Amino acid sequence: MSTDKSGVFRTDLTSEHVMLAAMLAVASYMLIGSYDFSDSAAMFPRFTATITIVGVVLLLTREYLPSPLYEYVAESTDMLSDYGDDVEEEDGQDTDTDTDASRGRPIGATTFTVASLIAYVAGAYAVGLLWVTPLFVLGYTTWFRLSWPARLALSVIAFAIVYAFMVILNVDLHEGFVVTLF
Repeated sequence: MSTDKSGVFRTDLTSEHVMLAAMLAVASYMLIGSYDFSDSAAMFPRFTATITIVGVVLLLTREYLPSPLYEYVAESTDMLSDYGDDVEEEDGQDTDTDTDASRGRPIGATTFTVASLIAYVAGAYAVGLLWVTPLFVLGYTTWFRLSWPARLALSVIAFAIVYAFMVILNVDLHEGFVVTLF
């Protein structure tokens, strides 16, 4: 979206808008679905969904916010472009010629992040968070070229975190929709 505040609605659709719309849909579903739980069990999903919805709405409407609020909301939201600069400086390569295409990547970092998050959510729904999370972490860290020990360590840590949630909260995070069919 344009940063001019002329009041004219711009329809430049970006991958950020797609990601924010997906987050808004998931948070809305989570908020509505939380009313099927008891009050004590619904507190965390309601709180998380409400904070997510408020944040997404602020990001989607940031062009129309008053100046002080706009400056707070719009401050440095493109974290992935900074990653590319860090990698290029460490490699000592020229930043003008070192792009995703020159590194043999058909898509940019932002597009990859959005696509991988959508695949992660779909995979988690299909087969369960316990199994998809380490694969997602492995794929994500591979894309951003972390060392193999870091990739494996982060994947194991992700598995352990999901497993801990499964044990502590007594929820079936190892079963997805497809698994429950059999």
